[in-house]
Amino acid sequence: MSTILFIGVLIAITYALTSSSKAEKPKKKKTMFENFGSSTQSSSGQRSLPVDKGEMLRCHNCGAFFPESRAVRTEVQDLELHFCSQNCKVNFRVP
Repeated sequence: MSTILFIGVLIAITYALTSSSKAEKPKKKKTMFENFGSSTQSSSGQRSLPVDKGEMLRCHNCGAFFPESRAVRTEVQDLELHFCSQNCKVNFRVP
């Protein structure tokens, strides 16, 4: 009889501990996009970034794809080149 009572108490303690941890709201981790640009909040409560529409270009230095609206442009030997950042533009070397 005491074994059954002991098991019942353990189950009750376990239930109390697990139900109280679910009641606490977990802290939200900040992402690297948290403060990037203007974000919107969807109906589910999650933040989302604005979508850039338009043509995607490829950086001539690092090969990354990026929207045309964010291109850093320069002209080299009568050709217009597109870079993803000012840093890639500066580090680009003409072969």
